[in-house]
Amino acid sequence: MKSVRLMITSCILLTVSNALVMPARAGNTYTGADFAWPDSPGVGHLGLYIDDDISHTRLMSTVRTQSGQLCTSLNDAACANQSLRTYSILPRCETDVQKDCVESLGATTSQGVASEGVFSRYFPERGLGDFEGNPGMNIPTGAAPSIFTLPGVSHSDGNEYMVIASVNGVTPTGGVQAPSSITIHASVYPVKVLAGSFMRNTPLENGFGVSHRSSDKWGNCASIADGYCAARQDFPANTKFSLSLRLSTPPKGWLHGRIFSPTVTYEAAGSSTRLKVDATPVQVAAVATWGKYSELPEGAKRGSMNCSDTSNCGQMNPQSGGAHTSVEAWRSVYGDKASWVRGQWMYQTLAENELADGSLASCTSGASKFDGFITTNATGYAAGPPVFDPVGKSLSYVVAAPHTDAAGGLIVGTYDLMMRSELAACLYGANANDIVGSVSVVYDTVTATTTDFKTDVSNDGTWFKVSASGFHYSMPTIKTTLSSKSGAVPIAKSVSGAIKKSISARTLAVRAQLLVSRGDVLSLRVSKAWVKKCTVSRQTLRILKTGTCRVTVRVESRTSKPRFRTMTLQVVK
Repeated sequence: MKSVRLMITSCILLTVSNALVMPARAGNTYTGADFAWPDSPGVGHLGLYIDDDISHTRLMSTVRTQSGQLCTSLNDAACANQSLRTYSILPRCETDVQKDCVESLGATTSQGVASEGVFSRYFPERGLGDFEGNPGMNIPTGAAPSIFTLPGVSHSDGNEYMVIASVNGVTPTGGVQAPSSITIHASVYPVKVLAGSFMRNTPLENGFGVSHRSSDKWGNCASIADGYCAARQDFPANTKFSLSLRLSTPPKGWLHGRIFSPTVTYEAAGSSTRLKVDATPVQVAAVATWGKYSELPEGAKRGSMNCSDTSNCGQMNPQSGGAHTSVEAWRSVYGDKASWVRGQWMYQTLAENELADGSLASCTSGASKFDGFITTNATGYAAGPPVFDPVGKSLSYVVAAPHTDAAGGLIVGTYDLMMRSELAACLYGANANDIVGSVSVVYDTVTATTTDFKTDVSNDGTWFKVSASGFHYSMPTIKTTLSSKSGAVPIAKSVSGAIKKSISARTLAVRAQLLVSRGDVLSLRVSKAWVKKCTVSRQTLRILKTGTCRVTVRVESRTSKPRFRTMTLQVVK
């Protein structure tokens, strides 16, 4: 007989409400002097600097060997017959058959006014490490960031928006094979081009970094050209942005990022895959602080290299995933206040080492397909996908941020989880269309009861989506508990993971919420109408076929009247 699963049907009511959309902050034009890295107070001080997505505004398109040697092209003789690391900032799509390019940027205001972006120019016109790709081997061309105008969608100073969409991969033999270990990273920034003493970033000849040669403050530049800075601005309030990429190698595993309430379209586009993400920007708190090493909490000292009261310690720069431990450990140092808060619209693939948690392993596709998307406005969050608890049937995700902004106002949290319905169904043990869920925010094992906390849970049979907003920070755990829309409860799995083909009367009594005491006698009964699907043998229900079956559980006691309950069982493969 084929392996089957058994689910008990009851009635569960799930109530959800519309998610609270977080508006972008309005403010003044930012110059290059804003959001500068704080200088060290001196010897014996260790710094912490977390300003999300800064790496995407620093790097440029390059081809390098695995040792870090810079190559002029994929055909550079100095790099021939070597494994190459390519970092490609994608150009805009100029033809319908072009792949690995930015197809479109759009926006929709809260009034429903839609605007389609118009490509303006590359900025800079060309990066110092730009290179021609190899479409036949799916190696993208490396270009400079793109600037689009969005008519009718003005930010704090103009209507120009920069797109930086990059693909990072490793080519095994000098560009003659398709790259592996692909990382996709996409960002949108409102920008205002400012003149000043700026020079393009220069890729290091050896290593993987860049040299910043600008005389003026460049910390707020989304990109730099000779004599100009594309300074980041505030996003317009209550505006949703959409970015469409055409990719030869589609994202696999999990995406994570800084957006709210995303809608993801993932479809074939000729020989490419179109990845379109529609979402609202979120406000993300940064932490930039220094502390005297001898006075730091022990947790804050972890990760520091060769730091002492007599050395120049430098800064720790954990970003996004995995930074939640630093946010928490340094909380007393930065006073639980953000250094600043600004808008972000970004997503990227999780690295392979961030997918190492085994709690989803039995159901995930590994690196074979796109499993899900996690986004939050937390300063730091747990690297990797949510952690699954097979007993409680829940997915947990730890986030952390300062409690207030620099002015003392409460920082309001956002969280979105989107995963394949079949993945959620596999974890729970039900059909993809039958999965629902509920959300809680847990602080130190105490469930939050904040009245402003909003959730939205949906499942269309393809994507299971959870959205939460309105909670406050320190270091909460966002917990999503899976359940069945029909109330079906899956049969317990054996230690080996195989589904049992039978279930005992005692187990069914527990599932039926019948109290069973020592000395009680249990019995099962299946009527003739259902005996082709399941039957009873020695206080055990044996499963014969898939479908539904009704069974009556009876508990007889010496001290009370018999108790019984009839349940509908749903048996699936």
